[in-house]
Amino acid sequence: MLTATPKANAILDAFVPDRQLRWLRAKKRREGVRIVCENFSLIDNPNDTLETLRKIAEADCNAVGYRIDFEDLYVLDVAPFLVFGIMREGMAPMTKGGYVKGPTRKVLEAVGLREFLRMKPFGRMKMDDVWPLPVGQRRSGGSSSSKKIALEPSTVEFQADRIAKRVNEWLGLPEEPMKLTEHGRGRLKSMVTETLNNAERHGRSEGDGEWIVAGYMARRSSEDEPHLAFTHVCHLTFLNLGRPISQTIMDGPREITEQIGRYCHLHRSSGRSAATLATVFAVQDGISRFLQNHTQPSGGTGLMDILEFANEIGRSPTAALGPKVAIVSGGSYIRFEAPYNEGFGSREDDRRLQWFNPNNNVAEPPDTDYVADLPVEFPGTLITMRFILDQSIQAAGK
Repeated sequence: MLTATPKANAILDAFVPDRQLRWLRAKKRREGVRIVCENFSLIDNPNDTLETLRKIAEADCNAVGYRIDFEDLYVLDVAPFLVFGIMREGMAPMTKGGYVKGPTRKVLEAVGLREFLRMKPFGRMKMDDVWPLPVGQRRSGGSSSSKKIALEPSTVEFQADRIAKRVNEWLGLPEEPMKLTEHGRGRLKSMVTETLNNAERHGRSEGDGEWIVAGYMARRSSEDEPHLAFTHVCHLTFLNLGRPISQTIMDGPREITEQIGRYCHLHRSSGRSAATLATVFAVQDGISRFLQNHTQPSGGTGLMDILEFANEIGRSPTAALGPKVAIVSGGSYIRFEAPYNEGFGSREDDRRLQWFNPNNNVAEPPDTDYVADLPVEFPGTLITMRFILDQSIQAAGK
């Protein structure tokens, strides 16, 4: 602790840009700091969650013996724990621990997040109601300082197979089980492959980008739906470090960048930054860094494929229990949730489009509750989702 020096870390450096200047030796640091992680979710509570993570990054610079307490009974979103895990790789040993509530502990242990977060063992726990997709990652050469974490093999193909297999297992566990068809399994693997390949292409070093995936399904007592004894809640998160979507899309062909420029100019008074508006435009079908076939989009469909996947297996008769997919990229936040939970084609165009307004009209600005600027710049892109299986089964009558 006395000899600790600031280590380079993409997230810590982004959250505290003058981190090197603010770094204090242990004897000069403040004591008695307690940081509370509550409603810790980038899906539902992005601003406060990022602010909490920023406070942790700040405490790493100037506090000693500080506590980090996790107040939520359940893991509400895997994403902030993955962000914190990357932060931990660069943090000095200045904390004195904290507490984690029981059900949250189960998920952190099962998914491999407890070790990733460098927490002490929780002890023996019964985990028969958690089905994990353990942390798997690809780090660019020499970028990981961890020597303890035993992670899954890191090839894109392996992760695509692993995720498809695990989702199929999740589908078979509720009282009225389902399973992926061969076509559905192939589509899911294709979706994961495109997402992770994009992460590698758009990383800090072209072709050597870093990504992390993790998720889980948990069986929980159903409070919102009294006719169900339990609900099965699924979480899945993809994280990559590197340039945000708003920057990578501007490497695209001129026809795409000009369209983005016109969209940003049209909504310049919407209260959203040009980067956030560019991110909204970039997630539409057929918008890619690469030239498209003029008769059919040949790329840029990955995000809409993710939405279609979440909606198909997590469709709910009630909006409150419907699937949610959130994107955090640079300083931009987008949440796909009913009534803006999927993309729709028009009579003239089969591309799936979602402009986040009641008329789904590109000429109208996006809803501020679903598209917003963030108070902290995230150095990469997160795609994180939550869906409930039982409701989709009932809605489909299966």
